[in-house]
Amino acid sequence: MPGPEATIEKYLKQKVEEAGGECLKITGERGLPDRLVVLSSATVFVEVKSSSGVLGDHQARMLD
Repeated sequence: MPGPEATIEKYLKQKVEEAGGECLKITGERGLPDRLVVLSSATVFVEVKSSSGVLGDHQARMLD
């Protein structure tokens, strides 16, 4: 069963697409953000966390 982060990612993807953008899933390298959001006004990396989520060491290093 999908966890809270999967629910948040689904919601994010839906809202970005409704705004005319793309919400691409990033895979392959540990520590990378979950999504790349591309809108006409901005392109941003998004790390999705539930309210109880915590950054892992590899994610914190990537953020730095």
